Amino acid sequence: MSWKRRGVSLLLETIVTLGVFAVALLVTMGIITGVSQSSAQSREYTLARETARQAMEEQRNQPFASIGVPPPAPYLVVVPFTNNGQSLAIEYTVSVTVHDAGGQYKDILVKVSWKHGDIPREIQLETSAANL
Repeated sequence: MSWKRRGVSLLLETIVTLGVFAVALLVTMGIITGVSQSSAQSREYTLARETARQAMEEQRNQPFASIGVPPPAPYLVVVPFTNNGQSLAIEYTVSVTVHDAGGQYKDILVKVSWKHGDIPREIQLETSAANL
């Protein structure tokens, strides 16, 4: 094989290797971005669920006659957290609905809503309280 052919062959091998490396790097970056977004959504959901649980327990810990009286107004909860060294906060809107289910029982529904970017999210927790 002549000197020119070996040089062209080496150049082609180098270009192909760089191309494979670039594709692998792009795939890896896509995976990392997806995992980061999934982690952020999971954190938001976990914080929303904990906020809803706290609101539900506040209602359940009241005397039975006081649950839902007066009807609770929706309120805002700001939950701070740290992401990659940055201090951030999520704003959750909490609404509690109490339905008297026949004198001895009250159904408590807690809705927590927030925005993930421009996408509205919401979770609901429901329980019942009994007058025993």
